[in-house]
Amino acid sequence: MLVNLATNGSYSGLEFEYYNGSWTHLNIITAYSFTQSRYCDWVIPDDWDRIAASTSQNGGFPSSGNGSAPASVPDSNNGFWIRIRLSDGGSQTTAAVISKLRVFPYAAYTTPERVASFLQLPVEQRFDYNTVPNIFELEELIRVAESTIDQYVHKSWRFNYTQDFLDFNTFGIPVIHHHDLQTVYEAAIWNGTAFDILTEGRTNDYFIDYQTGTMIFTRYYLLPMRAAIMRGFWRWDVGEFQRNCRLTYSYGFDPEVDQNNFKIVQGIANRLVAIDLIENHNFGVYLVQGNDKVGYSEKVRLWQEEAERAMDRIASFVVF
Repeated sequence: MLVNLATNGSYSGLEFEYYNGSWTHLNIITAYSFTQSRYCDWVIPDDWDRIAASTSQNGGFPSSGNGSAPASVPDSNNGFWIRIRLSDGGSQTTAAVISKLRVFPYAAYTTPERVASFLQLPVEQRFDYNTVPNIFELEELIRVAESTIDQYVHKSWRFNYTQDFLDFNTFGIPVIHHHDLQTVYEAAIWNGTAFDILTEGRTNDYFIDYQTGTMIFTRYYLLPMRAAIMRGFWRWDVGEFQRNCRLTYSYGFDPEVDQNNFKIVQGIANRLVAIDLIENHNFGVYLVQGNDKVGYSEKVRLWQEEAERAMDRIASFVVF
């Protein structure tokens, strides 16, 4: 989940919960308290129940008969629900105002329904929560296809976040590893004892060139460094002072913005997942296309070639 705030909040004791027949503690991977625009992710529970929201005040979810039903609900579909509340003893100093909230799907490049359409499966053979494979298993295959695509083309069209440790060079411009950069959440530099958090801005400590994926320092830092003689010359960036710049950021192209390339990515993902399904699951002997019947083995070969050609078209060069 990615949260953009119009007003940063100030809270203590926030509790994240999911619904499995009752509200249950949700294990958060990256702590988040609405103090800044940032991402929040969690461990997907095994017992997460799907249920439709209701405006009923008499026992319908989420009121449970306590008179707290919402005035309106997004739709009548069964969904997976999370709530965030102040825990017992928690407090609010400033209320956060959310300007944009995006919940990212577990499988981003395609959907089970699109894969079924690509395979031309009849309606009665479409994937659901009870088929073999079911929707959850198919989404795992999609995730594998996504990683395959990302590694091949050196780009991504899903939300990713990471923390990199980079070298402070003479010009103060460490190159960020992922050029499809979205947002830098924190930059820090090692002072010999701890990491000092830097302030972004041309008139502050650094700024980011998002076009080239580079971090440009606007201050000259005299860092404490251990010296070493290597092949007749001095080096000052050895030992603990290697990789002395810490950067936490998100990356990945926005599919809503880069729609043309994302359409290509969707086609690649459909083919890779279809190949995986055919090679590991039995869907019959033939796929039907028009008046012709084409064997699965031939289809797999053609899809693999099409996927590789498409990935070659959108791939980036990597310079080491």
